[in-house]
Formats: sequence, C-alpha cells, structure tokens
Amino acid sequence: MSKNVLLNLCLVFSLIVCAVAFSACGELKDGSYEEAGVIYNVSNHSAQIAGATGDVAEITIPTEYKGVKVVGIQDDAFKNSNITKISFEQKEYDSFFTIGEQAFMNSQIKSIENLPANSNLNENSLEGLKNLETITTYGQGEFSVVNNALVQTKNENSKYLRLIPASSQPQDNFVDGTYTVTGYTQIFDYALQYNKYITNVVICSDVMRIESYAFANINLSSITFEDMDGKEVFVDGTAFTAHKDLKIFIPATTDYEMSSWLSYSKNFIHGHNWLVHPVGCDNDRQHCHGGRLGSTVPASYEGYSYSKNGNSASINANYTYNTALPDYMLKTYDEMVQE
Repeated sequence: MSKNVLLNLCLVFSLIVCAVAFSACGELKDGSYEEAGVIYNVSNHSAQIAGATGDVAEITIPTEYKGVKVVGIQDDAFKNSNITKISFEQKEYDSFFTIGEQAFMNSQIKSIENLPANSNLNENSLEGLKNLETITTYGQGEFSVVNNALVQTKNENSKYLRLIPASSQPQDNFVDGTYTVTGYTQIFDYALQYNKYITNVVICSDVMRIESYAFANINLSSITFEDMDGKEVFVDGTAFTAHKDLKIFIPATTDYEMSSWLSYSKNFIHGHNWLVHPVGCDNDRQHCHGGRLGSTVPASYEGYSYSKNGNSASINANYTYNTALPDYMLKTYDEMVQE
C-alpha cells in the first residue's frame, strides 16, 4: 500500500471519528435546561416547556430547542407565574403540540400571541387566566380568533366558543353588560370564567351544550334561554356560580314546560331550580316556581313564595311545605366566591 493511500485512509478515519464524536457531544441529554427565561424538560429527543424563571416578564416559546422539537407545555407550567406575555413563533409547531392541564392557572398573563392553530388543548388548559386581555393564533388548524374570542371549529356543525379573555369585553353581541351567545354549538369549559364585564347572558337556540364552569366566577344577574325550538340544551351543573340574586329565565309558558326544565333530563338546570323562572316573571320577592317538589306540590306558572328559617324553607302553596334550602339561596355572589 502506497504512502498516499495510507494517508488518505487515515484522514478519512479521522474525519469519521470526529463526526461521531461531534454527534455524541452535540446531542442534548435528557434533563432540565433554561434559556432566555424559559425552562425546558428534555426527554426522549423532545422537549416540553416546564415554566419560566422568576426574573422575566415576557417569553417566547420556540418550535425547537437545540435541535429537539418542542412538543408542548406541561401541566401547571405557568401556574401562579408573574409573566405577563407568552409568544409563539410564526412557524408550524409539531402536530402533537399539547398544552397541559391548568398550564396558566392564576398567572399574570395578559397576552397570548400566535397560539399555534393546530394545538391540542385539554378541557382545562386555559383555566384560570384571570388577567388575560388579548389572544391571537397563527397557522392552520382548528383554532382561530374572531373578535378576540378563541374559537375551535371541528366541522361546519361543530363550532366551540373556547375562550373570551377575562379582562376584555366581548366584541360582538354585547350591549350594556348583556352578552348574547350565538353562532356556537357549544360553550366550552371555562370559556368565560372570571370575565369582568359580563353581567347578563342570553343563550340562543343554536347553542346545544354549556360545559363545566363556562360562566363560573362571574357575578351574573340573569341567564336567559331563548326558545330552543324543540331542542334540548345540555347545561352542566357547574356552568355558572349560583347565588341567591341570580335569575335563570327559561322559555316556559305552561306547567308542563316548567316541569320539564326542572326535572332530571339532559340539562342540569334542576340542580339550581330555586333560581329558575319563566320568561316574563318580574316578581322581585323571594319566590320559587312549582314542578320541583314532587307530587305533594303541584306545578304553577305563578310560583310560590318561601321564607327562610335556618337551613329550611317554608313554601307557601295550598299549605306549608318544609324542605331543605340550598346554600346558594342564603348567600350573595361575593359570599359564594369567598368560600
């Protein structure tokens, strides 16, 4: 073998060794890392956002970190965080990019910019964003922002209201504190939680489901259901914060219609039936309507008055009927939320 061939073989071998060594040295090991205020957890050649350091107010979440894909935000990542703005790059994120449970709970976040439209969100991923003012999306996917409302469109028959920022007025169908919900088949979990501007809600007939805590922690004066055109609406029992001054108006003009809303069915209005009134009821006295007490008290459109006596109520029908009085009928909104 000639000297030149031997030298060339040695050179090639050296290059291969260097390349292998560089690859081994350059590969990101599993563990926790921090850069520009963002905390990453790296595992199995992918990274998740674990939170932020306490010395930053604004952060940007990248699509990649040192050569590994960023595939999501962990549960509780920014819980109680003092950051005020989260931005995403104007790039396509991994198709499995997921925002975990209560990722932003009780944080100081006011702005979320360029949320990936192809994100995967859990039911409570956006829970507790008490200070949020604006949100935008970027890219192709189910999520979009329309008039500062985050909307999820599954198909032409499934359109969900996912979030209206708590520190922002609804920008459409909103007049003098009354928000009319229309154009959606479902009001998602926590969608309007903590909103500081809404005092009355009107639910239109195209809304088929109102999920858990959708209107929680809002001091509502009234919720009005428009004529549902024969359709049933599902209302989760935790959809709103019940208190003694809240009135729920339903499209009932007969005893039968009143009873059907107050009975066990696909909606859970019956869980708060002391608050339910037929549309048009303007009785300002403390009173309840019939159809909730079984066969002992007949249903009545006019309703019955009641008086409080500790944890029981005296309901004045044809005779006095004593029954347990729900906690929310003894407490104002402020008393309820302080518990």
